[in-house]
Amino acid sequence: MKNIIFLLLITNFLFAKGIFQINVGSNFSTFLNDKDSDLLVGYTLGIKYEYFLTNSISMISGLLFSKEGGKLKNKIEFPYEISEGISNVADAYYEDIYAMIGYLKIPLLIGYSLKTSNNTKIEFFLGNSLLIPIKDYSYIKNYHYAFTYVKGQTNYDFDYYPTVEESFFSANDLNYSLDIGLAYSYRKIMLNFELNYDINYFGYVEYISKIKKNLISGKLSISYDL
Repeated sequence: MKNIIFLLLITNFLFAKGIFQINVGSNFSTFLNDKDSDLLVGYTLGIKYEYFLTNSISMISGLLFSKEGGKLKNKIEFPYEISEGISNVADAYYEDIYAMIGYLKIPLLIGYSLKTSNNTKIEFFLGNSLLIPIKDYSYIKNYHYAFTYVKGQTNYDFDYYPTVEESFFSANDLNYSLDIGLAYSYRKIMLNFELNYDINYFGYVEYISKIKKNLISGKLSISYDL
């Protein structure tokens, strides 16, 4: 009985000095060590809990879902010609690989708040997050350009065939990120900017490259205190 009372007192103390926040926003991510990688836009949503050690210092954790990844471009193949009597056919291929994973994210951050007025404050935070992959959104989009022309004529037929198929992208079982961010709050609303760098490798595309990919992502989100 004494243990139950003690646990209730501790829980009440933590909740009294802490705030739950609903968090939702956009995620912008790409691969650092791939010159042909483009930015992909995903989303992040979940709930955070901020516990205040002092008026200025806090610890932040929570449970969020974050869709992250990058767009990998495969270089175009040079057109080649196949002679078919008086007609020639030329083909060109390239493909975009959309490598995206839905992560369950558990952050553990330390925050420092600087109050600017009675209703506003600026907060800096730094720490790590555990990333657990729970959904694979990866796919490949193939592009096939083909045109047929007749020798001695200027007219030609042009065809364009985009197709989508599953990718061979593989993600790690667990990942960790280094997180740094800045937030501006007005009363119960907070605007957050966060930069995440994956400490482990995101994975690799087997049939294109054996080079493992490091992911960096920026998040712009809004939180609301419950």
